[in-house]
Amino acid sequence: MITVTVRAASVARARAIMAVLGRGAGQVELRLDDLADQEWEGLIAGSRLPVIATCRPRHEGGGFPGGEEERVEVLRRAAAAGAAAVDVELGSAAEVLLHELPPARLVLSVHDHSPGSESLEEHARCLLAAPRAVALKLAYTPRRVSDCLPGRVLLARAAGEGHRLILVPMGPAGIPGRVLAQVWGSLWSYAAPDGVPPAAPGQLPLAEMADLYDVAAIGPGTVLTGLLGWPVEASLSPWMHNRAARDAGLNARYLPFPEEDAADFLMNAPAWGLRGVSVTRPHKRTVLPWLDATTPAARACGAVNTLTFGEGRVEGDNTDAGGALAALRAVLPGDLSLDGCRVSILGAGGAARAVAWALSGEGARVTLHARRLSRAQAAAADLGVAAAPLAALAGCAPQVLVHATPVGSWPHAGESLLEEAAVPGRVVFDLVSFPRRTRLLAHAARGGAIIQDGVAMLVRQGEEQFRLWHGQAPPPGSFAAAAEEGIRRRGQEAVRG
Repeated sequence: MITVTVRAASVARARAIMAVLGRGAGQVELRLDDLADQEWEGLIAGSRLPVIATCRPRHEGGGFPGGEEERVEVLRRAAAAGAAAVDVELGSAAEVLLHELPPARLVLSVHDHSPGSESLEEHARCLLAAPRAVALKLAYTPRRVSDCLPGRVLLARAAGEGHRLILVPMGPAGIPGRVLAQVWGSLWSYAAPDGVPPAAPGQLPLAEMADLYDVAAIGPGTVLTGLLGWPVEASLSPWMHNRAARDAGLNARYLPFPEEDAADFLMNAPAWGLRGVSVTRPHKRTVLPWLDATTPAARACGAVNTLTFGEGRVEGDNTDAGGALAALRAVLPGDLSLDGCRVSILGAGGAARAVAWALSGEGARVTLHARRLSRAQAAAADLGVAAAPLAALAGCAPQVLVHATPVGSWPHAGESLLEEAAVPGRVVFDLVSFPRRTRLLAHAARGGAIIQDGVAMLVRQGEEQFRLWHGQAPPPGSFAAAAEEGIRRRGQEAVRG
C-alpha cells in the first residue's frame, strides 16, 4: 500500500490535493503541522481514503509552532474526527496516546536525519519494545545506497518477532530502498502527491511509485536493474527501461542508485540481486578496477556505461559508442562522410572517450577539447586522437562538433561552454538529454547548423542495454516514447522547482 503525504498551508489546498489523488493511493498521511489553527476536522471526516494524522514538531523536522501539550491535543482531536491512526514520535509527550487509543490506531515513529545507518540497531531496539499491534515506523537517512540494506534486515527481524514495521529511507540515497521497501516487508511506502513538492527528502511522486515503479507488484521474482551515478535525478533511463519492460510483459524494474562512491556500491551489489546497471557520470572510468571482465569496446574506449552481473562476476561493456554513432548518422547530411571528417569533441570523460573511439574507427579526424588540456591529452593518448585547448576550437574548423560534458544539463540548463558566436560545425551533437534543447543547440540552430540532441543517443544505447540484460530487444518505439514521457514529467518537476 502507498501512503500519500499531504502537507499544505491551508485546509482548502489540502482538500484540493486529496480530491485528485490518483491510482495507487491507499491512504493519506495528513500533516496537521501547518493547519493546527484552522478548521481541519472536515478533511478527515470527508476523506475517501483512510487518514493517518501527523503533527510534527519543528525539532522533528515538522512545522508545528506550539508546545507539546497543544500538539498532543491536536492528535486527540484528529482521532476523535475519525483518523484511522495517529503518528506518535517515540520518546515524545505524544506517547501518552499509547495509553488512550487502541494499539491498531497508532503509528509509533522514529525520524533520524543524521546521515548513515549506525543508529538503526538502537532505534530498532526501542521500537520493537512496543506492543505488537502498534505499527512501527523507522525513517532514517542513508549516507550511501548500501545503507538501505540494513533496513531490509530490520524488516525481516521485525516480522520474525511479530511486529509491523514501516521502513522509510530518506534522501537521494534512500530512493532504491523506498521503491523496494514493500517487497522487503514494509507495511507501506510513502509518496508525494503528483505536482506537489515532497514533504520529505527523497519522497517520489505517487505516479512514479504506483505507475513507473509499480511498487506493489514487485516480488521476489522481479528482475532488478538500475542506474549508477551522481546525480541521477534528471535521468530519463528509468522511464525508458521500465516502460519497455512493461510493454514487453517482463517482470522487471530499473531503479536509480544515486551514489558518489562506486566502490562501495559494487562491493554491496550482490546484496541487491541486480542483473545489471547502467553507469553514468562520474563513474564510467572509476568502476574499471572493480570489473572481472570488459568487452573489446569497453577496453578500447577505456570507459564503461553498462555492467552485467552473473555467476559472481561483473562484466563491463560500452553501448555509448554504438549509440552515439547511430544518433549522429541519423542526421549526417548525405554529402558529408565520417571518413576524413573533422570532428571536435568537447570533453574528456567516459562519454567523450566512447564517441571519440567510435568516430575515429569510422575514419574521422578527431580532436578532444577540454577546459583542462591535460585531461584531453591523456584521453587522446589512450585513443590515438588529437587534443587541443578549448580556446583552439575555432582554429580546428570542425565539420562536426560533439558536446560530451554535463554543462547545460538540468538544473543548470542555461549554461554553455561556448558563446553563441563560437559554436562551429556544420553538424552539432549535444549528448545532454535533459533538457533536450540545450543552450548550445539553440545557438547552433540559429547559426544554421544541423543539430542532434542527447536523447537520440540515450535511446539507442539503452535499447542495447535492455537486450543484453533481458535477452530480447525492447518493443519497437518503446524507448523513444518513454523518453518523451520522461521529458514531459521531468519538465513539469523543473517548473515546480
